[in-house]
Amino acid sequence: MKKTFSFWLCLLCFFGGFSQSLSAYELVVVSMFNNCAPYIKEWVEYHRLLGVDHFWLYDDASTDDWQSELSPYIESGLVEVFYWPAGKPDWTTGQMAAFHDGLKRGVGVTKWITLLDQDEFILPMQDKSITECLEKRFSHAAAIYVNWHNFGTSGITLAAHEPMLSRLTSCSTKSHPRNAVGKSIIRPEHAKIDAILSQHFCPLIDGVYVNGDGNQTLTFRGDDLISNDGKNHSDYIRINHYAHRDENYFYNIRLPRDSDPRLMLEHYKAFNLEKNYDILNLLEAYYPEHYNKFWKCFRRDSIK
Repeated sequence: MKKTFSFWLCLLCFFGGFSQSLSAYELVVVSMFNNCAPYIKEWVEYHRLLGVDHFWLYDDASTDDWQSELSPYIESGLVEVFYWPAGKPDWTTGQMAAFHDGLKRGVGVTKWITLLDQDEFILPMQDKSITECLEKRFSHAAAIYVNWHNFGTSGITLAAHEPMLSRLTSCSTKSHPRNAVGKSIIRPEHAKIDAILSQHFCPLIDGVYVNGDGNQTLTFRGDDLISNDGKNHSDYIRINHYAHRDENYFYNIRLPRDSDPRLMLEHYKAFNLEKNYDILNLLEAYYPEHYNKFWKCFRRDSIK
């Protein structure tokens, strides 16, 4: 009788532990937004295609019609939106509180979580999807620091509902110093959530923090990142960063609010030096139906 009881107890514990190791989601995006209606549908659609299976979005008191853009995704359960006014002038405190909330929601619920803005698009460099890349290239990691590749305005003003990815194809050289900056993809159970002070990286309880090449180059002192070696590591994964968006956005929104307009104008030139179609080529190769529907008709390069 004791042996039978022990057998069933062990079996129960095994399956209990097994079920806890399964996550509801593979990859969740946590993001705060404010008046991003013209851009947010493309951003959600792209990341949904590439493996993001849930979004926790924090609305910083937007006054535009973002509901029309997101309603199909909200109704399907892909997107959840939380009203979260960050407040001024200390906007970053409200943003970090939202990110803490998102990371805590993710513990035991998602395998991976990332803190992302609507001008950032995660691009797997050798795989069909972000989730495939994470599984194949980063199964050993507790967190990944994914470097930016900064894109400029391409000298154009987007028309209404014109997608950024099709038209904003001018970028910086890979070696530009701003491409050493990035964002993180994290296993939430390894994150020291209450210690996070930046949307770019998250202190870890344990585990390995690697770069987009799969190697360790980040140096921490306690919970603070003190060095990421100043290089761009994107053999496996990167983030296309469209902070300038188009000409209208850059000159009327981005530039006026920046504290260093001289540097911003330097970046404007530096982020329009080369052409890069990697993200469009991936969409065309692996997701032709969606590519034809959302991006192809707006594309303006000679690559077939």
